[in-house]
Amino acid sequence: MSEESPLLPPVSSAVNFEGKDIYDRFSASKKRAILAVVHCADCFPYLWVDHSPLYPQVARDLHSNGPTISLAVSLSIFATSLGGLAGGILDTLQGSPYTGREMRADLLFRWPAPVYLYCLPLSCIGSAGVAMADSVPRLMFWRFFQAFGAAPGFSVGAGVIGDIFRLEERGQAMGVFFAAIVLGPALAPPIGGYSR
Repeated sequence: MSEESPLLPPVSSAVNFEGKDIYDRFSASKKRAILAVVHCADCFPYLWVDHSPLYPQVARDLHSNGPTISLAVSLSIFATSLGGLAGGILDTLQGSPYTGREMRADLLFRWPAPVYLYCLPLSCIGSAGVAMADSVPRLMFWRFFQAFGAAPGFSVGAGVIGDIFRLEERGQAMGVFFAAIVLGPALAPPIGGYSR
């Protein structure tokens, strides 16, 4: 073994039951479109990042105090863990169209559609509920609902990327996918400060 030896041994191409390379089933533009959808779904779990400057105002509006309102963040982090777990289980139970399991023509562009189609509307409904909450218990309920629905985007998205991109392409795709996590908290303070 020398410095020029590859770190990973050469692997035979992943082939589905029709004899096609599973990574070549989507064109580069379709892969970018799937990555864009997965990236957008990845942004939703981070709705709870930090609302601490808003706690005093929300506490006044709901006739409560800051520490009580901050429990909404703790509750949404708990809901995010449960939602990610539930989304991962649902995705595993339905099978992945990218790995060759259940590969049929009607599944060609299915993605993990049930996970996204069932969970993201829950997050949107939860967001509307949070906006209309007029009491602390309602705020807590809707924050849980919002975070639970948003969380599967993160756990399922990484699996989708692993299923459609070759090992050599995955690093760039995962970088785009995880950019939502890094860019949101990094850009929010300057944008918020500038908008004031």
